[in-house]
Amino acid sequence: MGETLKARLAVEHPSTGARPADSSEAADQFNVENIERQVESLTGRQLLGAAVEAELDALTDRQERRFLAIVALGEIPVADARIRAIVAGIFGPETDTRANILDLQTETVSEATFYGMTYVLPGHIEDARR
Repeated sequence: MGETLKARLAVEHPSTGARPADSSEAADQFNVENIERQVESLTGRQLLGAAVEAELDALTDRQERRFLAIVALGEIPVADARIRAIVAGIFGPETDTRANILDLQTETVSEATFYGMTYVLPGHIEDARR
């Protein structure tokens, strides 16, 4: 974490700006979940959980088979734009299921997580500033 933290301390936080001088406040700034990123993959269970029953019932046989085949994959690489388009295209643009699936494709993380660090403590800040 040392070199990454040291480098990140030298630049402003992407959404909250300048780094506080106080080590505790600076650590808090790294740990607050306020950065959105695309997820790499979703599970079949997540996709199935996002589906609205009435909208599943309204699918054509072909759409239903495609959806169930994707769910059966176990892990769906939604970072791949082609896969993302196939998944989103099964349900109409105004459906709750499509909106739910699109919501699952982003997550909010802390700056520490975003840059591959563990939870940042004030002592980590103090070490990195030396």
